[in-house]
Amino acid sequence: MRRWSPWVAAGAALPVMAAVLYPLLGSANAARELECFTNTKAMGTALALYAADENSSFPESDRWMESAQLYSHSYVNYHCVMTPAKAFGYAYNSLLSDKKLEEVTDVSGTPLAYDSKNLARDASDPFTSLPKPGRHNRGKSNNVAFADAHARTVPVK
Repeated sequence: MRRWSPWVAAGAALPVMAAVLYPLLGSANAARELECFTNTKAMGTALALYAADENSSFPESDRWMESAQLYSHSYVNYHCVMTPAKAFGYAYNSLLSDKKLEEVTDVSGTPLAYDSKNLARDASDPFTSLPKPGRHNRGKSNNVAFADAHARTVPVK
């Protein structure tokens, strides 16, 4: 009777283990991406609620997270799960800083908060810091919340 080396047995087991674990690992990443999208949507909703309570004015860009947090169920929403632990990973459109909603000509097409390569708290810019490659869908997309509070995943250009 021939005895198999432990290395041969381990080598034979690897494809089986990979076949079992691949769907689980893939779904874990999908869950993280869904959590990030949910965070983006929650930020858009919180910023829209802030504007509704503040005479239709969006918050100032230097403290937008603090302003929106009052309308959010958790501060965790402002930490992207696809970035390092202490990072925030979202930015606010500085062109909307202290601007009235009535002054925005294309509410459904104007970015409000989005995935950003600037990982600082209260990051803001005129929609120029989207990560390239994208943070989601294997580098092909980023999440964006718009001035009308809807959110969607947009392809990297």
